[in-house]
Amino acid sequence: MKLRAWSDADWNGDAASTKSTNGFWLELYAIASGRSWPIAWGSSKQTATSSSIAEAETVSASIGIRKEALPVQILFEA
Repeated sequence: MKLRAWSDADWNGDAASTKSTNGFWLELYAIASGRSWPIAWGSSKQTATSSSIAEAETVSASIGIRKEALPVQILFEA
């Protein structure tokens, strides 16, 4: 089994606040069969305005890993 995570962001998606939106997807993947099961998913607005798409994507990946992927990985290792 393997834990797979994806993140995405839009850059300045909210015209009123110029804040970007984060999105993430976390799944458990069976290498042998190629099947996967969703563990967590969601979206949230970033707390600051990003100056580039690269910054928005990096913040989105950081949030997805720190708040979702690492806690689930620690739970599975216990």
